[in-house]
Amino acid sequence: MSIKSPIRQFIMASLFFLIGGLLLGIIMLDQLSKGISTYKLIWPHVHMLLVGFMLSMIYGVGYQLIPAFLGGRLVNKRLPFIHLILHILGVIIMIVGVFLARSNETEGIYYNISSFGGLMVISGGIIFVYSIATIKYPESFLQIVK
Repeated sequence: MSIKSPIRQFIMASLFFLIGGLLLGIIMLDQLSKGISTYKLIWPHVHMLLVGFMLSMIYGVGYQLIPAFLGGRLVNKRLPFIHLILHILGVIIMIVGVFLARSNETEGIYYNISSFGGLMVISGGIIFVYSIATIKYPESFLQIVK
């Protein structure tokens, strides 16, 4: 089973976010051991691991396995690339926005920046759902289903 683009890019982005989340966790542990508060880093850490690592991995594996499992193929091969760009940029904008918002809580604009990144991630998720919902099945599969 060959890995097709952008599956590899989703998985590589996932691993990048995993390393970033783990490093952020180590920084937080170091700060806690010195008695320094880590409230500025908690939400960026959580978003990096959950939205960055886990969701990217789910998308990459999903684009590979769901069509293979169902015996079909994606109708539009360009949508996953658009999804990839929206997702990665959205996650990065979301993490930076959350970090800035936690660092300077008097500036509400940073929460808006984070929300914009979240909307990009949500838009990518809608593309994923559409891509999976419109899988093209072979004629033999359609005859079995009928």
